Amino acid sequence: MKSFLFLPEMEPLRIKRCRTSYSGSESEKSNDDPSVYQECKSPTRESIAEVTALLQAQARALETKKKKSQKEKEEEMGSDHVTSDSEDSEDEREAEFLQNLEDEMQTLPDEHNGTIFIYGDSLSWGMAHNYTGRYKKPWPRIVSKELERFGVRVTDSALCSRTSKWDDTGDNSWMTGSEPHFFNGSKHFPAEFMGVKDPECLIILLGTNDLKERIRIQTKVRGVENMAQEIARNVAQIGVTAQEIHRARHDAKQAQKTRGAKNKEYNELKVILVSPPLVVANMLSEEMGYDVQSVLISKEFSKCYAQVCKKHKFVHVACPAEVDMDRSVDGVHITEDANQHIAQAVLDELFKQYSTTMLSEENTERKPKSGKKRRHSSSRNGSNSKSSKGQ
Repeated sequence: MKSFLFLPEMEPLRIKRCRTSYSGSESEKSNDDPSVYQECKSPTRESIAEVTALLQAQARALETKKKKSQKEKEEEMGSDHVTSDSEDSEDEREAEFLQNLEDEMQTLPDEHNGTIFIYGDSLSWGMAHNYTGRYKKPWPRIVSKELERFGVRVTDSALCSRTSKWDDTGDNSWMTGSEPHFFNGSKHFPAEFMGVKDPECLIILLGTNDLKERIRIQTKVRGVENMAQEIARNVAQIGVTAQEIHRARHDAKQAQKTRGAKNKEYNELKVILVSPPLVVANMLSEEMGYDVQSVLISKEFSKCYAQVCKKHKFVHVACPAEVDMDRSVDGVHITEDANQHIAQAVLDELFKQYSTTMLSEENTERKPKSGKKRRHSSSRNGSNSKSSKGQ
């Protein structure tokens, strides 16, 4: 799935640049603030058609300009006026650029095979466990790269310190201008999800930040297992909300169809809950607000997440055994290699769920329509983060 494109600032063609998920050189360093990290959606069929039309209009205007210039040149030959070679050269370069750009537009797929939306906290954002910034390949990026060949888009919303349903009243000065409710995962999920085009699957990895003492005291639930169940229920409720929004959007689209048009069969949104890794008690995790109770509750996550998934007919992905949190410096964030293990566990489940639909071999990326070799421009969304006390 190669849907990334740069268009330079060029008159009279004015097209905003669009950056898509995980499409940059892995050697690049990123500098975005984690507080404003968001995905930009891939071009739609409508936007591609619009850009193509603009390109064609630009090409026609350029051709007219060249003919007019040639005519004037011929008329003025008698008066020893010769159009400069530099002007012709510039026009030729511009024409070549437009042609190459139009060729690249032709290689874009006409449609995609669905979108997977990942909703999480700093574990999905890629916060390093040793305060060195952000990993180059957080697990959502690995999943996205693997699914490119199937034409499946992966987009995510990952915010450090995000909880399942609680405001965070702690010191979040690392996120300039933030308010406690910004970190409330349930409160902000609907707006995030409504911006996702054609979602077919939702993957949620949340719950670790709920283990902070200042978050736990906001609920009346007491006891290790009860608290783990409460967190699991809160995360599952986000999935329930997603399915309700998904169904409502489908029904609204059907209602807008003209009379006699064939209704599209409804495919329920698939929801996958990934249970968070264990928390390890040490000085750094204590500074972030975790305690011994946090450690005990985290040990119950896998069982409790599996229970709520069974109740709501969601899919549960347990945190892989290979994710060794004893190797984590801060005891909360996963090591860099753990991203690969989580991504693989998620991919295994996705291939199991979609083996006969959008992830079948029949949907592997089509060959470009043009015989010319594609040239790719790239950038990447993402950043190195300042060390923060939030997750």
